[in-house]
Amino acid sequence: MRLTSKEFDRIAGLSMLEFSAQEKANLLEDLNKLLEEAEKLKNIDISDELSLVNPSTSYESGELRGDNAHNPLPQRIVLENAPVKKNSFIVVKKKAYTK
Repeated sequence: MRLTSKEFDRIAGLSMLEFSAQEKANLLEDLNKLLEEAEKLKNIDISDELSLVNPSTSYESGELRGDNAHNPLPQRIVLENAPVKKNSFIVVKKKAYTK
């Protein structure tokens, strides 16, 4: 599978990323090399290998740990460790996303 220039432009647009022509050419080449390597993995015969653990089968057989309730940290301790606080809240920077 190879990524076309049009597909690259679409992905970049959805990601709100802009690239120069040279950056685009370099990235497109690198991505296509990566996709070629991923395609090679499909051809590896793993039929004689042991299966990895599948979380859904572990859940069905009851092998997962129990969901035990525990006491949360007291608000006082959390606020003592907060770098900036206001009343009973931790103050965080607002991150604005723009085009």
